[in-house]
Amino acid sequence: MCILRWPAYVPRAKVASVPISLLDLAPAFLTAAGRAGPPPNPLDGTDLLPLLHGVEPKQERTLFWRQPYGATRKAARKGRWKYLNDGHELLFDLGSDPGETHNLAQQRPNLVAELRNSLARWESEMP
Repeated sequence: MCILRWPAYVPRAKVASVPISLLDLAPAFLTAAGRAGPPPNPLDGTDLLPLLHGVEPKQERTLFWRQPYGATRKAARKGRWKYLNDGHELLFDLGSDPGETHNLAQQRPNLVAELRNSLARWESEMP
């Protein structure tokens, strides 16, 4: 969830169709300030302003998260699916289980493997 109030640039809207990240705020602010093109390095993220006008991203992306300071909990989110790993693998369908009460890791082993591998690639690319 992202809450942003900037009446001159951001229309009142609820964006819930795709997962977003705090990393997406910087590109949105740059666009609103008049800077065109992709964000400069090392910024990452996707400009949120097109979402507010109903323009969906061209492809589904995966968001990653890792608990800081050597803790073992990490997560990946792709569409409605959320994968957590803190020594045990958990998979939740946020579309039908937003409270994350039913672990579907055993029922969806291919999806668990895909998200685990994506998370491992992301971690290996982190500075």
